[in-house]
Amino acid sequence: MLILIVSIVLITAYFMPREYAVAKEITINRPADSVFNYIRYFNNQNEFSVWSKIDPKMKLTYRGTDGTVGAISAWESDVKDVGVGEQEVTKIIEGK
Repeated sequence: MLILIVSIVLITAYFMPREYAVAKEITINRPADSVFNYIRYFNNQNEFSVWSKIDPKMKLTYRGTDGTVGAISAWESDVKDVGVGEQEVTKIIEGK
């Protein structure tokens, strides 16, 4: 019986998709240009950062000119779920 259950699970897993995506959407009742001009700056994004909520004491550093291509935001945390990382602005499409 155990072999049958394990076989069913393995066969089912074989046919399941290898990749998946999760998306979340939120509506902001403000003009698009107002929202764009706010979130293009890393300093403003920390208000909504998942990492900031998990570890409000994480170390943040910024390089480059905030809100422009090449700007980098980096973080360091001793909290495992936050860890160490950085993000860089590689392209800006005005208003998008």
